[in-house]
Amino acid sequence: VGTRFPKEIRVELKNEKKKTFQKVVSGLEDEWKQFEIYLTGSSYLAEWEYITEFVIVFSKDDIDNLKGTVYIDDITLEK
Repeated sequence: VGTRFPKEIRVELKNEKKKTFQKVVSGLEDEWKQFEIYLTGSSYLAEWEYITEFVIVFSKDDIDNLKGTVYIDDITLEK
């Protein structure tokens, strides 16, 4: 049947004030690829120092019955 993999993930940043920034990253492929997520224009930047969680979410619809490995590397949060 071939290799299947998630086509997108959701990245979330959460802070101690219970605010959440979410961004869907789509275009995932079976080759290494670099993505950048910009927080500009988000009120979240004003509370950058209060980040308490970094979350990567896979949609159940996107990963049901999939097997394999997803590599996530070199994560940098820059102000």
